[in-house]
Amino acid sequence: MSFPTASIRNLSEMDQVNRVGHGSPDEHRLETDKKKGKFRLGQVFAGSGLRNKHLTTIKMKDPTSTRPSIMDWALIRLVGRATGQNTSLDLKTPSHRFTTLTTAASPPHELRIFELDHATGWTEGQCNNLKLANIAQDEAGDIVVTHEHHFISESSHTGSPVIGPGDSGALVCDDQGRVWGMAFGGDEMGHRGYFTHIVDLFEDIRSALGTEIRLVGQD
Repeated sequence: MSFPTASIRNLSEMDQVNRVGHGSPDEHRLETDKKKGKFRLGQVFAGSGLRNKHLTTIKMKDPTSTRPSIMDWALIRLVGRATGQNTSLDLKTPSHRFTTLTTAASPPHELRIFELDHATGWTEGQCNNLKLANIAQDEAGDIVVTHEHHFISESSHTGSPVIGPGDSGALVCDDQGRVWGMAFGGDEMGHRGYFTHIVDLFEDIRSALGTEIRLVGQD
């Protein structure tokens, strides 16, 4: 079955806000914090690089789709800290934890979707099963069209933002703590967030590492 398509321009608008320019005050602050040992998580030991890729769940959602999707992840080897249990009182779900990784191609239409973001905090939106066609320019100035999973605020005019600058990498879950994916960006107003489905994310990590992945707490 083919899904209707919504077209959104300037996917990279929020991503541009997240970037730290050479010689900027933010770059100086980050270098100062690095020297003082602040905010250090560890070393990046694997990553996808920012690239476009044809994804399994997009084809499951719409077999007629021929567009790629954005892939952008990195893995960090933690330094000086123990692994956690994916539990936090800031996760305002009944169990206060991420419970499982979903395998369905897409969240049900209008499912309540939540994020615990680094910058924005706990946000709430809903799934929209329109096939989203993002139209943006790459660094060479060429037009790039991708199909993405996305979630929206209740109102594009009056609703609270569901994502903001600095929130990329947050996990997207439902009210039962089931993880649907990882957020990577949004529109300029933060009323529409984009995420990579957890199935596609793990497939790409497995491909990059050439091994199976075992999560803490998994049987």
